[in-house]
Amino acid sequence: MKKTILIILTASGLLFGCKSMLVKSYGIKDPEFENKTTITEYLTKKHMDTTDVLVFKNFNAFALAVKKGMKIPNAMFFNSAGNFVNYQKTPEDCNAKVSGFITDIKAINSLQEDISFNVFKMSDFLVKPNGSNPVIEKGYDAYVLINWALYAGKMNEEKAFVWVSLLKQNERDFKVKYYLLNCDLQDMWGLTEQQKKEIGFIKS
Repeated sequence: MKKTILIILTASGLLFGCKSMLVKSYGIKDPEFENKTTITEYLTKKHMDTTDVLVFKNFNAFALAVKKGMKIPNAMFFNSAGNFVNYQKTPEDCNAKVSGFITDIKAINSLQEDISFNVFKMSDFLVKPNGSNPVIEKGYDAYVLINWALYAGKMNEEKAFVWVSLLKQNERDFKVKYYLLNCDLQDMWGLTEQQKKEIGFIKS
């Protein structure tokens, strides 16, 4: 584990979509270690369903996601076969494109898919906040993972939670299963004080 992970987190620019402007006005704060209770309390306060919430199962899975360019907030889309479909047409596209993709989500099964990244294999690196493995139900027209974090402040309400509302508008004639992927650091990873120092969370 390397100190660069926390540097990446607090830099925000690599995680928060297009640009990290107006960080203070959005209530974005330094990340903390969270757990099932803090996550559930936050979502309940925001009137969000806490049934289908996922977290990274360990620090290594989280670090890999950061290395691959994880952004917060963001959304990952999967077709009826569970294969990944990228809403980004170019690497420069940011989460401003998510709402438009959701509006046209009924076309997802006709778009190019990435068979190497499948939602039904999520239990390899994601778990429920209580540590149990998620069961991804088959039979939906599309699946969506929505990235969010407690430290993202109002970005959750203005992006991630708005996307949930948009997805629900398709429920009558297009079955979409969404999961709220919490991207905070987790108490359940059981990192020691020394390990926290190594990632830069605790000052030496």
